[in-house]
Amino acid sequence: MATTQPFNDMKAFAAKYKLANHGITVGRDIAYVMPPYYEMKNLPYLAFYDKNKKLISTFEGGLGIPGILKAFGR
Repeated sequence: MATTQPFNDMKAFAAKYKLANHGITVGRDIAYVMPPYYEMKNLPYLAFYDKNKKLISTFEGGLGIPGILKAFGR
């Protein structure tokens, strides 16, 4: 997960939702390099990976829990 938000806000968000407990790593994109590099047209941009770190799929825009589960074949 990447954000342009201030470091303390990012840390608070990660702690509040216990992202590390779910295997989610959070970092800051302070130079805004990810959108052009990955050719993102809309935010949020979601990239789903399997347990072997292989890309499953990507999605641009909001996506609810049913859509996320569908991306993982559930």
